[in-house]
Amino acid sequence: MKLLYDEPLRLHTTIGVGGNARVFAYPETDDELLSLLGSNFFVIGRGSNLIFTDEGFDGTVISLERCFNEPVFERVDGVTPLVRTGGGISLSVLLAQAAKEGLSGLEFLWGIPGSVGGACYTNAGAFGTSFLEFVTEMRVLTYANSTITSYTKEEIEFSYRRGVRSGIVKEVLLKFKRGNVRESLLKVKKWRNEHQPMGERTAGCIFKNPPGGYAGSLIESAGLKGKRIGGASISKKHANFVINHGDATSADVLSLIELARQRVLEMFGIELEPEVEVVDRCS
Repeated sequence: MKLLYDEPLRLHTTIGVGGNARVFAYPETDDELLSLLGSNFFVIGRGSNLIFTDEGFDGTVISLERCFNEPVFERVDGVTPLVRTGGGISLSVLLAQAAKEGLSGLEFLWGIPGSVGGACYTNAGAFGTSFLEFVTEMRVLTYANSTITSYTKEEIEFSYRRGVRSGIVKEVLLKFKRGNVRESLLKVKKWRNEHQPMGERTAGCIFKNPPGGYAGSLIESAGLKGKRIGGASISKKHANFVINHGDATSADVLSLIELARQRVLEMFGIELEPEVEVVDRCS
């Protein structure tokens, strides 16, 4: 198991901000992972939807980049396309393998730089569809007793942008359908490239959409599109994204988030709820 000390967390998140972790660990086995689940730890996948503060994390940050990523793609049933895959697998690898097999359903995830486990944690979604709708079974290393627990679809509790929080997802069984994957992917890619700041350093969408509306539209209507503080700005392309222009601090990013929240509340009476998770020194 690889351990790094005083490791810059900006190197491990998609937005690229944050202080240092006292310990940064890459477990490769179940036993190594279990040995790290002490009193002060935080688990990350690919680092999206996540902002560490500038103070860093006074504990152990556990990366699942080398854990739970075998098998990458295992066909379970050839009639109803069921696929078993590890929680540490990146969504981009999952989509590429699905496309190669001619299996459709998850194309809406294209462009989201997360992992399967992360998608279960946040119930990642877009275009009115979410990841956990496709999960029929999962195995979770539960925090409460450090054992592997299996769940059926009926036992998995999830809601809009909230998924599995009881432990670390080891593997999932996904239900696909057969379809024109290439055509679906092209549509999603076109939409994201036209409407979102692809290629920029962001954490993903900052706020959840409120009932009956869109967070980005509200922030834009509040006159904050393009607003810059320090090295960060609210995207000119989609106002629900904050961009790190290369030298942003976590304080810059969080100041923009709070400004957007306050301005929307003052102007429209709507309290925006964060979609990103903010992790401080002792979270």
